[in-house]
Amino acid sequence: MALLNEILSWSTTLPVWQQDAVRRLFLQEDLTQQDYDDLYALLKVAHGIPDSQNRQPIPLAAEHLPAKTTGATIVLKAMRDLQHVNRIVSGQTLTFSPTGITVIYGGNSSGKSGYSRVLKRACRARDQAEDVLTDATNPAEQSSIPEATFDIEIGTTPKSVKWRRGTPSPDELSTIAVFDVHCARAYLKEGEAAYLPYGMDIVVNLADKVIAKLSQRLNKETSGINVDVTPFNHLLGQTTVGKLIADLSHETNPTEINTLATLSEAEISRIAELKAVLSEADPKAKAEERKLSAERIKDIAVRVDTAFA
Repeated sequence: MALLNEILSWSTTLPVWQQDAVRRLFLQEDLTQQDYDDLYALLKVAHGIPDSQNRQPIPLAAEHLPAKTTGATIVLKAMRDLQHVNRIVSGQTLTFSPTGITVIYGGNSSGKSGYSRVLKRACRARDQAEDVLTDATNPAEQSSIPEATFDIEIGTTPKSVKWRRGTPSPDELSTIAVFDVHCARAYLKEGEAAYLPYGMDIVVNLADKVIAKLSQRLNKETSGINVDVTPFNHLLGQTTVGKLIADLSHETNPTEINTLATLSEAEISRIAELKAVLSEADPKAKAEERKLSAERIKDIAVRVDTAFA
């Protein structure tokens, strides 16, 4: 698995959101819409745009990859004592032949899928889109954690290892290859099947799928932002607001805008005064009346001053 280790080393040079994407591409055949939503949010966070859901990136790590082998052959002998896995009864044992093929069969809801999901998780299979769930019909099981025990043979030495959901799977089990239709990576070009080295599809899909789709999404969002300042042209001028509107850009300080957009008590009172004046039935007649009143007051003042003298 030298190539996977090289990909792991290469992934550490990428931005953290891309490291998260590499992990998802390794564990899933196809990314879901939720995966793309998560990666888009992580991309924004990397550029200073907060995420309301506070999603955190989980990079690809050694625990996701098959462990380096010691040279001794590891054989899976049995899978037993499943706990809190769907409706599979605890205490059951599923044995595997050390040579040849072991056929597992049964009717619907007999537990085949439950066993295979545990096997894929424990052995770090490429596809981990399907989670290992508890018994959905039993509310008391919802907080339980699925687990299982595996009997293996390392060379000629028997050993038992335990897997538990949410914890790194045992390194010994990572050498067991699990393959199904979801783990397959098939590439067709001009009608011919082309072989791609195991793990190389991660690099291809990161460029052709993840970055391509997120770029389209980003371009669509940015093109939808209205940057037309025409509606604010009436505010242009040599005032503080006019100068700010003239230089309005993504670098404009929002605090400055909020400060200018907030009216003081005196300004609010002045607006109320102006509204009252403008609401007069005939402002011109009112002004003439005020003018005559002012003249009368001046005349009285003169007469008082003369009498006082």
